[in-house]
Amino acid sequence: MPAERELFIDIDREPENGHPRLSGMPAAQQGSASHLWPPPAASPASQDRRDVRAAPSISRRIGDLAALPTMPLDLDLVESLAALAPKSTATRPLSLAEALAAMQTPAPPITSEPNTPPPAAEPLPGPPEPPAGRANFDQIYRVRVSAAGPLALPEELSPQEPPDDTYLARSYDLTRLATAELYERAIVPLWSAPFGRMLLSAFQGCPRQPGWQVVDVGCGTGYPTLEVAKLLEPDGDVAGVDVWGAGIEHAQARARELRLNNVAFLVADVASCDLPECSFDTAICNLGLTSFAQPDAALKGIARLLQPNGTLILTTSLRGTMQEFFETYRAVLNDLGLLDLGWDVERLIYLQPTLERVEALLDMAGFTVDQTLSDHFALEFPDGGAFLRSPLVGMRFLHRWRNVIGDLSLRRVVFNEVERRLNARAAAWGRLDLIVPMLCVTARRRAQG
Repeated sequence: MPAERELFIDIDREPENGHPRLSGMPAAQQGSASHLWPPPAASPASQDRRDVRAAPSISRRIGDLAALPTMPLDLDLVESLAALAPKSTATRPLSLAEALAAMQTPAPPITSEPNTPPPAAEPLPGPPEPPAGRANFDQIYRVRVSAAGPLALPEELSPQEPPDDTYLARSYDLTRLATAELYERAIVPLWSAPFGRMLLSAFQGCPRQPGWQVVDVGCGTGYPTLEVAKLLEPDGDVAGVDVWGAGIEHAQARARELRLNNVAFLVADVASCDLPECSFDTAICNLGLTSFAQPDAALKGIARLLQPNGTLILTTSLRGTMQEFFETYRAVLNDLGLLDLGWDVERLIYLQPTLERVEALLDMAGFTVDQTLSDHFALEFPDGGAFLRSPLVGMRFLHRWRNVIGDLSLRRVVFNEVERRLNARAAAWGRLDLIVPMLCVTARRRAQG
């Protein structure tokens, strides 16, 4: 075993001194949201406290639903809602008010044959046209997500709720090491790794020299920090920085298991940390950008840590990510007459990153973009139920999606129908594909003139 040596920067801090990250991904300290980027995700404790800015019918209490105007629904929705409202019948038009009122009492379990796809009420349209430059959806890289097995939620984290509705109210305690371990097992290989491969490919093309200093901002549970440390050993040092204490603790344990002596981890907010200026030659940031409370401040913090002309390599998902889900979600809300909530979903789509926004943020932070690489992959799920209930979706995305609807009963109605339509799509195509566009940017910190 090689002799231990100290990093250029001593960043051996205790992870307990940090603060839990709010969104299940690397994030900076809370603050006012940037006008160029969406606000940070709500903490688990406040995820379901959102004020619902919807039509007057949605803001009323469930007890007042009798006063709601009756809105006849089409037969597909009647059949779907009837499963949640057992006293209703599919032989007459069912109103949204009636469905919600009936759902105040628990519905009996619905018995069905396992793995039997629900019948589609009408023929589904064919697959959409692939984006420009992509010949066929079947030819792209796929990440297959299992419906069970290693993705199952650990028993100690399972809330005591009916299994069919668990995902609509579940929250993950990000202060627990078990949550970080689940993140490493369920999120990193399915979500972080495709982006990380792009980042590592760009990183390996960077010129390096002995004594190279690299910082991974938003390192989470240590991916791809540990991979970079392996590449540099023994000629370079790596520091991982994140505000997620449990994630840092897990990353430190992994580094000890791998016997890496050229990597250290720090619980800190890059926008306000006390690391010395110009400490690093290169910075990497894999999927951390969209979770920063103030991305402009975080990028300026990264620029401060870099040498003049130092390199930053970052990756992010782009607008159009999981568009298949968003289109279904928006269509269900519109079909139910919840047009204001449909606009809230449209806003979630609009606030996803674009190349132009990323470049603008980098320019404001003092970077010059050298290279951009784009690609895409498909997340493949067995059906809509596996998609909505997977830890990948639950930890990374679902709290934003479901918080569009503040009332849990209405949320059950909407997501039951979303799941039914996604299941029908999966039954028709043999799988549920969700396309994820990716961006990798290489930029240089501009020298102070």
